[in-house]
Amino acid sequence: MINNPALPLALGILKADSANSCAGFSLLDLIRECQEAGIFDDLSHEPHEVILFKKNFLAMNALYQAQRILWQEGIGYLHISPLRNYLAPNTTASVSAQTVQSTHLPCNTRDSALADYYLDWQHYDNTNEQAVNTLLNQFWARCLSPHKITQCCELLALDPALATQRSAKRQFQRMAARCHPDKGGNPHDFIELREAYEYLTGALPA
Repeated sequence: MINNPALPLALGILKADSANSCAGFSLLDLIRECQEAGIFDDLSHEPHEVILFKKNFLAMNALYQAQRILWQEGIGYLHISPLRNYLAPNTTASVSAQTVQSTHLPCNTRDSALADYYLDWQHYDNTNEQAVNTLLNQFWARCLSPHKITQCCELLALDPALATQRSAKRQFQRMAARCHPDKGGNPHDFIELREAYEYLTGALPA
């Protein structure tokens, strides 16, 4: 695997975060650290859209590498999202020792697909301006998908015609209290629930 200079920075931020309140950090926080460390200096000759893509790719690749490293070493599970990345230690994740020693991460299909994408360096090396624009168009098409909104609402037991960000948050908190791993719930179910909630917060009216 190609050495990613952003990986030590990601692990350093995680170390500092775990030593404090484990409040987590955003993807933008990691990108800023990389920017200050000069990791992106070699990208200055690229088109603007490609620079943004490659900055994001390097940061996400570092996070998914860190996720696998920390899980396989039995440290905990790194939850990855644009707004908050945080480590759930095994002592509080309510997973068995047998599961901890497994190389299989407790993640849903979408998270697995994202990990596979960002851990494949061909996407970084072969992406040009046209490819980035295509990816952006596909992204917005998915974000505006009524079918996806309906699926997420059904998962949270919400009526898609009446759901709002406030009702999604209220319902997520209610359901998360029952299925959170700290309460004996299944990590896969909780992450799937969280994914639906995160999607709806950007897709529903306030």
